[in-house]
Amino acid sequence: MPGFLTNVSRALTIFALVSACHSKTVTRSGETLTAGSVSGNSEQAASADGMAFPSMPNRTSEQVPPTRGPEAHMERSLNWRTIETTPFSTVSIDVDTASYARSRAMIRSGGLPSPDRVRPEDFLNYFPYSYSAPTDDRMVQVHQQLVASPWTPGAQVLAIGLKAKDLGIVDPPKNLVFLVDVSGSMADEDKLPLVKSSLVKLTDSLRPEDRIALVTYAGYTEVVLDSTLGSEKDKIKQAIAKLGAGGGTNGGAGINLAYEIAQKQFVAQAVNRVILTTDGDFNLGITNTNELIALIRSKAESGIFLSILGFGMSGNDPLMEEVARDANGNYFFIDSTKEIDKVFGSDLKGNIVTVAKDVKIQIEFNPRLVKSYRLIGYAERQLRDDEFNKDSRDAGDMGSGQTVTYLYEITPRPAGEAFTGTYQPAAGVDPLIYQTAGALNEAAAREEIGTFKLRYKTPEAALSQKQDEALSNTLVATPSVDVQWQLAVAETAVLLGKINGLEGNLAAAKARAEAAIGADTLGLRSEFISLLNSLAGRLPSVR
Repeated sequence: MPGFLTNVSRALTIFALVSACHSKTVTRSGETLTAGSVSGNSEQAASADGMAFPSMPNRTSEQVPPTRGPEAHMERSLNWRTIETTPFSTVSIDVDTASYARSRAMIRSGGLPSPDRVRPEDFLNYFPYSYSAPTDDRMVQVHQQLVASPWTPGAQVLAIGLKAKDLGIVDPPKNLVFLVDVSGSMADEDKLPLVKSSLVKLTDSLRPEDRIALVTYAGYTEVVLDSTLGSEKDKIKQAIAKLGAGGGTNGGAGINLAYEIAQKQFVAQAVNRVILTTDGDFNLGITNTNELIALIRSKAESGIFLSILGFGMSGNDPLMEEVARDANGNYFFIDSTKEIDKVFGSDLKGNIVTVAKDVKIQIEFNPRLVKSYRLIGYAERQLRDDEFNKDSRDAGDMGSGQTVTYLYEITPRPAGEAFTGTYQPAAGVDPLIYQTAGALNEAAAREEIGTFKLRYKTPEAALSQKQDEALSNTLVATPSVDVQWQLAVAETAVLLGKINGLEGNLAAAKARAEAAIGADTLGLRSEFISLLNSLAGRLPSVR
């Protein structure tokens, strides 16, 4: 690609696309494993622009597999945190979008997503925003806006947007290993057809210097296409066409083989990636979540990272999200051919070159001006205060030009109200800026509601660097179009997720969204408003 920088080539993240199915029946230990059943004959759903989507059963609620790991205790309420006891908010970065795409598919099919699968941060980060990238030597540009809260009388919302440096990388050479789940569970209509469409679309975009390999896994693993030049499109498509579903799912064996191939055919100054396509139904080999995460993290240490493309409403969303979150990966969900275009056309390009890794944020609020706060979303990305400065603590990564958005609702401290802090920083935590021995100090007199701190490592660095910025106390009378949109999206996610504590209703969210549609060059905001229209009368208010 033009503008490709050699000094970041070794930091290229290797991500996983989740793919398709194999027709063979496999016998293991006397048990015959056959292909899974195909979805029932439901009518096709359609988007606002008339695009057809794969058939899926009409559901009134999402079928949810047993909850694993941290998902089992995800916080389903927005609780206020007081500055007296919790002056810091420490969070990892997160650029996944799967929860929004899954929720959209469920709504289109006539149902509602399971509340436990609604992650507000995925909703917020699904949409592009007009953040500017840094033009100096910083890796991340911070944008902030303080507006009146539409939910809590007298409260305010602090919107923080981050944009990573845009290296101007358009399309460097690709060296891809597709790890394709061809187990029986991938036979459903909303899995195999979309997987094949994804692979064909990517094949059409390959240039002669690009390379692709296909590895399938079910009860066994197989290399169905050795590394092949992008000029041999017919050969690649023939291999894709033969994919069919059948057998159990030995994901661990497939992951090992895919990484082995990726390491063998590594090409310097190219995008070396493993692409996993799956519904997350691992039922053979390594099935324990922690073991899967440990396996993938061990591969990440060698410079090969994982991103997951999830398929199928019956897929194991909690497992895919957890593996991607804790194993240096990214997770996208494919519910339509239009989403294929978005993921391959823009989302994955943002992961091509990592410009900042292990990115964490920490806000220290000024207790003179802020009484309490709460973060909307990011329940599974919360960190301890002392983990902000620990370079050994894994966190999310940002690619060239990627954006991340955070929304905090804050309660201003009434004028003249006394502050007596009880928080004592633990070892490794930054000294408090605005208080000394539990009382306000001179820094608290500044007209800033807090200090925003960003910590990250450059791609090849083992040690992190920190970026600090004051957060202005200036209240903006009219939110920007982007912030107005974010308020509508966050409110909708809270309603769908039945997240208690924030007063909201669908009509208010829809009115905000309609007022903030803006240019909408990709049609994503219009599509969101059409979803809100289809939800009319189906969502109660949340308090």
